[in-house]
Amino acid sequence: MDCEPQYQPITLADIIVPYLQSRGYTTVQHRNVHRAVDKLFQSVRQACKWKNQQRVTSFELNLLNLFMVNNSNFGTPKPCGASAGGGSVGTTPDASSCSEQDDFDAAEEPPSDPDSEEEYRPEDHPEDTPRRKKCRIRLPETAKMLDRMDVGPECGAKILSSLCKDMDVRDEDGHRVVLTASKLRGETDRQGKECYKQLQNLKIHGLFFDGKKDKTAVRNKEAKRNDIETESHCSLVLHYPDRTMEEKQEGRYIGHINLENGTGVNIACGIMDYVEAAKLDLSPWELLGCDGTVSNTGHLEGVHAHLQRILKKPLFLSVCLLHHVELPLRHLVEEIDGPTSGPEQFSGCIGKLLKTDVWELPVADNFETFTVPDFPDVPQAVKKELSNDALYLLRVCIAIITGIVPADLKHAKIGKLCQSRWLTLASRLCRLHISGTCTDPNLRLLVNYIVQVYYKTYANIKMKCTLVSGPGHLLNEIQMIREHCEARERDIALKTVEYNNYFAHPEAILLAMLGSDDESDRRKAISIISDIRGFSRRTTRVFLKPVLNRTAVTVFQLANIKKFTSGKGRLSGQWVFLTQSKGWQLVTEPPMTLGKPLDEYLTTPLKINYPCHSQSVERAVALTSSSVKRKVGYEKQRNLGLVKYNSRKEYKGKVAVKRFG
Repeated sequence: MDCEPQYQPITLADIIVPYLQSRGYTTVQHRNVHRAVDKLFQSVRQACKWKNQQRVTSFELNLLNLFMVNNSNFGTPKPCGASAGGGSVGTTPDASSCSEQDDFDAAEEPPSDPDSEEEYRPEDHPEDTPRRKKCRIRLPETAKMLDRMDVGPECGAKILSSLCKDMDVRDEDGHRVVLTASKLRGETDRQGKECYKQLQNLKIHGLFFDGKKDKTAVRNKEAKRNDIETESHCSLVLHYPDRTMEEKQEGRYIGHINLENGTGVNIACGIMDYVEAAKLDLSPWELLGCDGTVSNTGHLEGVHAHLQRILKKPLFLSVCLLHHVELPLRHLVEEIDGPTSGPEQFSGCIGKLLKTDVWELPVADNFETFTVPDFPDVPQAVKKELSNDALYLLRVCIAIITGIVPADLKHAKIGKLCQSRWLTLASRLCRLHISGTCTDPNLRLLVNYIVQVYYKTYANIKMKCTLVSGPGHLLNEIQMIREHCEARERDIALKTVEYNNYFAHPEAILLAMLGSDDESDRRKAISIISDIRGFSRRTTRVFLKPVLNRTAVTVFQLANIKKFTSGKGRLSGQWVFLTQSKGWQLVTEPPMTLGKPLDEYLTTPLKINYPCHSQSVERAVALTSSSVKRKVGYEKQRNLGLVKYNSRKEYKGKVAVKRFG
C-alpha cells in the first residue's frame, strides 16, 4: 500500500501471544494470557531490572531474552495492522505488517530445533536454571533473639544472609541459602503467637501490675505513615507462692493492657478482659500486688475493691514496700528544704545544688561521720541483684560510716535526678555531704535519715523480700525512726509511714505470725484464725487501713487488735481492729489460709514466697515501653513483649563463646 502506515505502541499481549502461538498454542485468548502474565510479569520485571537470570524459570528467561533483543519494545512504534489485544487470536500476525516478528523468533529459538523436545538439552543452556525452592528452614530462636535485641527483619535478613554466605550454607539442591525480610517477619509473628498461646491455662495465684504513659507507635492512615503518640499501658506479672528465691523476685510477664484512663474500674475491667481472653485459670487467685496510689488501693473505687466484687472473693493486697520506704524521704526533703519545682528540680537551697554534677566536687578530709552499729551486711549474692544506683548508695553510706572514700567512688557518676528515682536523690545528698561544700544544717538531718533509716530498711527488704517479712520491715522502720531521728524529723516520717501502713493490716500481721520462728507467735495466730472461723463471713470484705501504733514493740502490736468480750452487739466475741476511717472493724482471715488445716503450722512456719515489693513489675514496665514503641498494633506489641521476656529468660546471663573450626 502507498499510504503511510499509522503507528501505535506495542502492548505486552503483542509480544506474548505470538510467542505462545509459535509454541503450538494456535487458539490463545487474551484473557488467558493476561491471567498467566499477571503471575509472571513481576518476576520478569525484576529480572529485567537486575539482570538476575538465576532467579527465573526457563519460560521467564525466554521472555527476558525477547526483552533484551529489543530492549525498546515498549516504546517501539508498530503498524496499525498489528494486534493490540482483545478477543480471540487464531492466527499469527503477518510478517509483512510487523517487521519485528523475525527478530522475536530468532531470539526465542534455542540452538537446536525448538519443536523437538528430545533434541533440546537443558545442560547445553546453563541460563535456563530452574526456580529455587522456598526456604523452609524454621528459625524460632533467631526470631526471638532479633526481637530481643530490637533488630528489624530487613537488617536481620542482611546479617543472616551474610553469615550464610561466609559459612557457605546451602540447601539440599546445592543453592546458597538467602534469607529475606519477609521470612524473618513471618517467623517473628509466628513466635509471638506461640508465646501468647503458652499463657493458656496458667494459674493466677498472685497478680502484680503497674501502669505508665509510654510513647507508642500508631498508624496514621491518612498520611500513610507511622506516628508516635502517648498512651497509657498497664503491665501484668504473675507470682507464685511456691517459687524459689530467684524466681519469686523475677515473676512471669504475661503482657500489658491499654488504658483509656487511670481510674480503678477501668484498670480492673481491663485486667479481667485480658486474663479471660488469654484463658488463664482464675480459681486460685488470692493476691493482688501494686503500689500505694489511691486508684489502686481505694477501699471503694480502687482496683483491688473492684476486682473483689467481680471475682466475689477476697484478695490479699500487697503494696510495694520499696515504694513505701521512699515516701518518708520524699516528704522530709519537701518539708525541710522545700517543695519540688519541676520533674527534675527542687526549690530549696540544697535541692538546687543537687542539680549540678556533685561527683565533680572534691572530697573533704574531715567530713562528719555517723555511728551505725547495726548497718546491714549485704551478701554478695544480693549485691549482684542491685542496680547501679542502689550499689552506689550502699558504698557511699559505708564511706560516711567509716570515713574512708574509695578512689573509684570519688568521681563515680550518679544517675539522673528524678522524682521517680529517689535512690539517686539520696546518693546526691550523701555525695554533697562528703564534699563539705554545703554547711546547711538541714543537710545533716537528711543524710542522718538516709544512713540510719532509709538505706537500712531498703537493704533489709532486698535481703528478706518474702510477704511474711513485710510487717517485720515496717516495725523495724518505726523503731529506727523513733531511735535515730529528731523530733521534727520523726513526726514527718511517722506521719508518712502511718498513711501507708498497709502491712500493718491484721491479715498481714497474722501471716507474719504464722511464718515466725517463735512457736508462741504461731500458736497465737492459729488461735485467732480458729476464732474467726467460728463466725460466718462474707465472701468479700473492705480492705481498710488500720491506725498505726507508733510505740509498737512486736509485730502484733502494729495495729490495735483485740477481742470484744463484753456487750451483745454484732462484734461481741469477735476479733476487731481499729481503722483510720471506719472505726472498729472485724478481723478477717488471710486468703492464703482459707480452707487449709492450721495444725501443721504448729511445727513448721508458714512459707509463702510472694514478694513484698513490686520490682519485677518495674522491669515489666520497661519491657512494655520498649515493645509499644517498635511495632504498630496492640497484638504485635503484646506478642513482642512476650517474645522478649521468653528470650531473656532462656538466654539469661552471658552467652558462652564457642570457637568454630
